[in-house]
Amino acid sequence: MNDMHLEMSGYLYRLSGRLSPGGAGYLHSLLLLSGKTESFVRPIRRPKMLQTAMIIPPGADLSAFTGGWERILVLSFSMLQESPGGRHVPVCLEQPIEFSPVPGCSLMDIGMEISEKLDGDAPQRMKANILFQELLLALFEGSSGPNESAQERAIAQTVEYMHRNYHRSVSREQLAEVAGMSADYYSRLFKKSWARHRLNSSPESG
Repeated sequence: MNDMHLEMSGYLYRLSGRLSPGGAGYLHSLLLLSGKTESFVRPIRRPKMLQTAMIIPPGADLSAFTGGWERILVLSFSMLQESPGGRHVPVCLEQPIEFSPVPGCSLMDIGMEISEKLDGDAPQRMKANILFQELLLALFEGSSGPNESAQERAIAQTVEYMHRNYHRSVSREQLAEVAGMSADYYSRLFKKSWARHRLNSSPESG
């Protein structure tokens, strides 16, 4: 885990169900997003599922993060930190967190199972909260250092693809498909990678 996720793993998480408008001011939203795209890079079009997850701070406009996704599931939860007196107080994030896709893990299927158990009796709701904790742990661990390296390799693949196809008009969506990411997530990751590359190649960095 990176430093931020390591810190967050020390908090307590209390699942509150689906987000309701005007809910408590300390409730965060876990967005689970998935959508199907088609590969235009290979000669044969192949359907491919893209997915991502985000933690959105209280009061944020969720519609700003859900555009272009076919399936959207929202779970609300509180994040609690132990105070010096032994009590647990709510903690609120200041900005959204987007997680890397977790290989071999269908976020939407897990989210649907959590949602269904929330509608059950007390033991089912307890199981829902356990599944929610396990899902958060998978997201934290999936965004560790090795996964960031995998993201850098994915960006490098798209750069290589652009070099090979410089004579063609290549869209952002095509490059995102090559990287196996959503177009918006790819754009943000590419900008970060480009900024880091410029910083490392500047004379001052030598």
